[in-house]
Amino acid sequence: MCFHTESLYTKAAQSVVSKYGKTYTYEIKQKVLGFTGVDAAQEVVKLLNLPITWKEYYNLVRAEYPSIMTDAELMPGIDIAKSHGKVYTPEIRAKVIGRVEEESAKVAVTEMNLPMSPEKFLQQYKSMAEQSLADVRVMPGAERLVKHFHSKQIPMAVATSSGQDTYDLKVAKHAALFSMFSHVVTGGSDPEVKRGKPNPDIFLVCASRFKDCPKPELCLVFEDAPNGVQAALGAGMQVVMVPDEQTDESLCKMATLRLHSLEEAKMAKTKTGICAVILSVTSFFFILTAFCSGYWLVNDGQIPDPKFLRIGLWEVCFRNFEDFRHHYDNKFTGCWWVFEEEYYIIHDFLLPGFFIATQFFFTLCMTLVLVAVALTWLYCFCSRDHDKYIILLMSNALNHWIAGLCGLIAVITFGANGDRRDWMPYWQHNDLGWSFAFAVIGSLLLWPAGALFLAEGRRVRYKSLDRSRPSSQYSMEAPKPSHTDI
Repeated sequence: MCFHTESLYTKAAQSVVSKYGKTYTYEIKQKVLGFTGVDAAQEVVKLLNLPITWKEYYNLVRAEYPSIMTDAELMPGIDIAKSHGKVYTPEIRAKVIGRVEEESAKVAVTEMNLPMSPEKFLQQYKSMAEQSLADVRVMPGAERLVKHFHSKQIPMAVATSSGQDTYDLKVAKHAALFSMFSHVVTGGSDPEVKRGKPNPDIFLVCASRFKDCPKPELCLVFEDAPNGVQAALGAGMQVVMVPDEQTDESLCKMATLRLHSLEEAKMAKTKTGICAVILSVTSFFFILTAFCSGYWLVNDGQIPDPKFLRIGLWEVCFRNFEDFRHHYDNKFTGCWWVFEEEYYIIHDFLLPGFFIATQFFFTLCMTLVLVAVALTWLYCFCSRDHDKYIILLMSNALNHWIAGLCGLIAVITFGANGDRRDWMPYWQHNDLGWSFAFAVIGSLLLWPAGALFLAEGRRVRYKSLDRSRPSSQYSMEAPKPSHTDI
């Protein structure tokens, strides 16, 4: 499930069956996905009616592997042999498996009677092996997922239908990543796995080898093959399926969850991060409401026929109000925008310096809060392995604090001057309203939200430093009550 190897298996199978005028179609591939090598060989020979035994087919396919999936321990490749008109047979391959590089090169040159020195063979092979290994790549999102489970001390294991030697080929360049797994079960060579997928044997054996032998229902399996999904469900486990694009939709329905890619798997946020998001969203709604509503200062309703009713940052309500400086000009009634043209003659009264300052700083606060919402949204959907993840958290923390500072300046300015006697009439009966209270609460909430984002950023940074240490420092000694087979 971690590797893009099915295309390599397909290449090897097609190379063999094409010699008999057959085609290894996707329909056949889909039927044998997840099978052990022996089971797959028997099924392919039967479906294509090949004029060879399944054992012959099995050996021919395995002989193709070194040319498409080779490790760095120098198992000589078929391509070098072909370039000199020689055949790299399974018998020769068997003689070189497990030997050190120099000995493997010497055996290969001798057995195939190649016109080159072992040193030259070794040099050529290393160059070709490096190129072929590029095909065996980790699936997008797999490394992130494995590291996440490992950081949470969730025990993981590999349950693969491959044999041990094939498995070793695939993981040779990913030793650090696979050191995070507690154990590996290779169905193609493990004596305890009596039957291959779609039978549940391999997953039951894999689960039994965890230190605490978890119940099947506590295990989560990641699979790409319908046969593997069927095997996991048969074992009583939950299964996440990441199928090939060509897999029939009907074969994906039985999975507990289907993903198009492992990159879709969302990593759970920490409690600190969740609290930061909650505070950030809450402060946004308080500040947005305060910004848009018109109840920053209100009349207490204890006098008959009040001239002033209420005012917000952008709206003011009067009832037959007249400014003594413009006594014969106009009377103002109703709720209007504070910058309304009809209010032009009383702008000097309606918009004193402290009120303009309040509007400015709270508008700046509202703008920064919108930026904070965008950054928080990015945080919710961003992988912690992203190279900008820590910068995102630190930037969001700073943004929250600056927004909180602007909000506090605005509410302190308005709170100190809003009900002064030289502004709105009947100042004794004017009180700070609920919009003002919302502004205070929203501005205060921005501070702990910023602190939590900062704490989360520092935590992730320290975790990142820990992960950069050599893999030998990792420990799997603290299992949790959930397990993952990949």
